Formats: sequence, structure tokens, C-alpha cells
Amino acid sequence: MTLDYTNTLQQLGRDLEALIDYTRKLDLNPSAALLEDVVSRMREHKFTVAVVGEFKTGKGTFVNALLGVDVVPTDVIPATATLNRITFGLDSTIEVVYKDGHIDEVEFDELARYVTKERDRGPARER
Repeated sequence: MTLDYTNTLQQLGRDLEALIDYTRKLDLNPSAALLEDVVSRMREHKFTVAVVGEFKTGKGTFVNALLGVDVVPTDVIPATATLNRITFGLDSTIEVVYKDGHIDEVEFDELARYVTKERDRGPARER
């Protein structure tokens, strides 16, 4: 069985619009607003996928396979020790966002320094 992404997306959009109409008729406006946000992100092709699990269960390998490029470091010992947000963009860049708000752009081969257990992460929050 193959999945036709375009048709599935269109049908899901119609179904969600109908659900929004029902929630409005039932005066469930907060729920309708949440559904409208989902429809908006769906139409803009913006999705959030959380990858969580125990140590050494292949999360980094899975993310790299999903992206089709090795971005997240992998190793035989636990490799990533930070929370990371990976977003799609036309340009391939890595930004380290610090708690104080400043941002450093780093090279791909430097990423492991910011996300591995061995690094003293200090005040950084990676995304």
C-alpha cells in the first residue's frame, strides 16, 4: 500500500475544517483555536516530531536517517546529552543559542562539542 501524501493532506485538511466547525457550534472555541493552529502548520508543512528514549537506543541514528544526512553525532557510548531542535531551512547552518540570548553559528564538524556528554555545556541551550 502506498500513501499519496497530497491526497492525504487534502483529506486531513477537510476533516480538520469540519471538526473546527463542530467545535465552534458547540462553543468550544479554545479547542477550535488549537485545531486552527494545527491546520495552519499542516498547510505550511511545519511539523514537530519529538524523538525520546533511553540511552543508546538509536535516537541519533534515527534522526540522521530521517534527515538523510549525518547531523547528530552517534557513538557506541552515549553521544548526545542535550536537548536539540533541528529545523528545515534552505541553508545548512548550525546555531547555538545561549541562555542570555546570543547566538553563535558553528560548523557541522563542531556540533559534537556542543551536544555531547563530554562537553562542559556551560550556559548554552542548543537548537
